[in-house]
Amino acid sequence: MTAILVLTLWPLDIQPTLSDARLSLRFGLADCLRNVILFLPLGIALSLRGAGVAGVVLRAAVLSASIELLQIGIPGRYSDVSDFVSNTGGALLGAILHHSAERWLWPGPRGAALLALLWSAVIAATLFGTGLLVRPVLPETEYWAGWTLDLAHFDRYTGHVTSAALDAEPLPNGRLERSAEVRRLWLDGAPLHVELVAGAPTGSLAPVFTIHDAAHREILLLGAERGDLVLRVRTWAQAVSLDRPALRWRGVLAGVREGEPLAIGARRQGNGWCLSLGAQSACPLGFTAGSGWRLIWFPHRLPAEAAPWLNALWLGALFLPLGLWLRLRPSVALAATLAIGALLEAPEAGLLPTPWAEIAAACAGLVFGVALQALLAARGPTRRLALGALRS
Repeated sequence: MTAILVLTLWPLDIQPTLSDARLSLRFGLADCLRNVILFLPLGIALSLRGAGVAGVVLRAAVLSASIELLQIGIPGRYSDVSDFVSNTGGALLGAILHHSAERWLWPGPRGAALLALLWSAVIAATLFGTGLLVRPVLPETEYWAGWTLDLAHFDRYTGHVTSAALDAEPLPNGRLERSAEVRRLWLDGAPLHVELVAGAPTGSLAPVFTIHDAAHREILLLGAERGDLVLRVRTWAQAVSLDRPALRWRGVLAGVREGEPLAIGARRQGNGWCLSLGAQSACPLGFTAGSGWRLIWFPHRLPAEAAPWLNALWLGALFLPLGLWLRLRPSVALAATLAIGALLEAPEAGLLPTPWAEIAAACAGLVFGVALQALLAARGPTRRLALGALRS
């Protein structure tokens, strides 16, 4: 309850995307998934306290409706019917998981083998789906370029762009006459070059160069945030209303003086991106197998040290259920092989090679799942006794 109230009622100052003429702050599918995950533990807790499925749904619905009404007067918060539905659905899912716990916590040999095979498919789909969703997608329409635009909810960059080009194709401020050629060049990996005179340090994200389409959808944003150089590119994740993490070159602008001439570049390199500032470069920047959580929830001011830990936590949690259902059977061994194989074949999915730290986190999740399996088996001589111990 405390987590729900803090995460839903705390005022926000969010940097939006160029999603429409009003610069909407809503994230659609990602927002719904976050709400389901947020209320799922509440559904389990209420069910453990003896509430039936209907009682859990009623309590969650009352709480969600109260939150939506309170959000009307809170800065950075918006009330939405979809939030109410997803909140209530998350609590319902939690209650269902609790009432079906005996089937998935203590399955028989056949049930465990089936669950392991199904979960290995979930792992593979998650990893390959992450690779697909972070690929760039550009609508076939007219494009406009923006040089240090003054946009609502964004900081204003006080410097000014002097020229911009995609390979040899000029990108003047305003409507782009050769939008189809710009789209083709960007998808083919042509390098972006932006010449500018540096402005003062920014307090939050400030657009330096942008490309948006006729529907005011953000196609590309190259910006400055404090000392960081930020690149945002329209991907399939954004197209299906998931969150879209930015690529960030941390600290590279920290030593830049106001009025200093700068040359910024951006280009694709394999499954990643390269950013350059003068003679300096950072590449590849991109997404790994552990980046899936960023498509559901990606805070704009996440500390640099937190991302690798969250990547590891995501993969550990993803592989834990497979360890829970792991048995000495050929079919389960095949499931584990497929899951680990999908992790190692991340570049084939459109991701950067999986770091050893993330591979270790996945293995740790697998081992923890096996340990949890042994712990649950030792809780009582029968499944009913073990389930009763869990409820107590």
